Amino acid sequence: ASGGSGGLNGTAVEDLRTLLSAALTNIDTCLDGLENTTGGFLERMQVALGNTTEFTSNSLAIVTKILSILSQVNSPAANRRLLAVPTSSDFPSWLLAADRKLLEDAGAPAKADIVVALDGSGDVRKINDAIERVPKNNAKRFIIYVKKGVYAEHVEVDKKTTNLMIVGDGMDVTIVTGSLSVVGGTSTFRSATF
Repeated sequence: ASGGSGGLNGTAVEDLRTLLSAALTNIDTCLDGLENTTGGFLERMQVALGNTTEFTSNSLAIVTKILSILSQVNSPAANRRLLAVPTSSDFPSWLLAADRKLLEDAGAPAKADIVVALDGSGDVRKINDAIERVPKNNAKRFIIYVKKGVYAEHVEVDKKTTNLMIVGDGMDVTIVTGSLSVVGGTSTFRSATF
């Protein structure tokens, strides 16, 4: 977490805090997915993950304290704006230049390979139908454009569906909703819409 001058880089520390928080969430989600197992498997997994959970939690507390100290000394690096327009340096080094350009482009959407529209004006009416048409282990980016509407379906993307990008008209107009819940017999792990 050091910058070019040898000091702490607030952005890198904030990224580390995000990753540690995600790790704790993933541990909880993993354990939630094991709730209905038998033979003491859940309990054995809880014991096995005990140290991992404790170390991750302690690391998160340390990183949070570092960020608190950085903000007290008015370090501009600690005051990152998450909703700011990304610059090329905000992307990971493994991201290809063409993909950076695609993500940075706020203008016209990229040309879609398949269009999903509830009203029938697209190639298909359901997102899952579009995903079924995506070539498996695809080497090039495959773009599905989902027009505005409320899509009541549980979207499944399998591991062999690679290089897939799904684009909508906006979070308030292209809505994907499902009805999976623990009450209905679905584990928390399997209840996500996507």
